Amino acid sequence: TWGLWSAEWLADATSEALRTGHGLERGLARYRRAHRRIERDYRLLARDARTGESSPVQRLVWGAAVSDPTIAWKATLVGMQVRPLTSLLVPSVLGRALVGAARRRATARTEQTVAAV
Repeated sequence: TWGLWSAEWLADATSEALRTGHGLERGLARYRRAHRRIERDYRLLARDARTGESSPVQRLVWGAAVSDPTIAWKATLVGMQVRPLTSLLVPSVLGRALVGAARRRATARTEQTVAAV
């Protein structure tokens, strides 16, 4: 899969230059940037999968993805390598994740109180 994606990125980045005969260096530079970004994200996700360790921010976002379809979709796009890992580290996603975590904690406390009564 990785090889096919990489070939697609190369074709996308250089097709215009190959068609017109101009700007091949710019297209190749665009491909290198895209490849480095995706490769960096892949290495981070693979390391976390291998070690089983994740940061508090990762746990927050992955935990929110379980109950929030919007965050789940964004996380899916990252897993599919369609969006960069950093797309999960924007204020709108982190804010949503924090609100969801606060709601889950409040619900858990309410359920514990009801169960104790």
